[in-house]
Amino acid sequence: MIHPDTLSGFEDCPRSWCVAPHPYLRSEVYAGLGCIRFRAEFIAAHPDLMRRVAVRSDARHPQRHWCTCDAWIQRELGGINRACHNHAPVGHLHRRPSHDCVPVAYLDREGIPG
Repeated sequence: MIHPDTLSGFEDCPRSWCVAPHPYLRSEVYAGLGCIRFRAEFIAAHPDLMRRVAVRSDARHPQRHWCTCDAWIQRELGGINRACHNHAPVGHLHRRPSHDCVPVAYLDREGIPG
């Protein structure tokens, strides 16, 4: 759920990678792939980024799994805070992955990460 000025804020911003963070897991301002904008110069500067991301996996996610793409992108680029420009936070429909890859012990009674 974006704000009326989210997209125009992306358009007006000169930075190459913009993120409108959203609540996710234990963070109120998770800067993932929920609401982002990559400019052409960012894509040109990282032409093989998605190939590098595609080969990553972990115990709960095979290669190319949608749930971990943002984490792998952040790691490939040396951390989200060094690479992207944060805009005002937006809403999110879920606070956890829809396929329940987060361990139950990590969640509170309502199923929200605590």
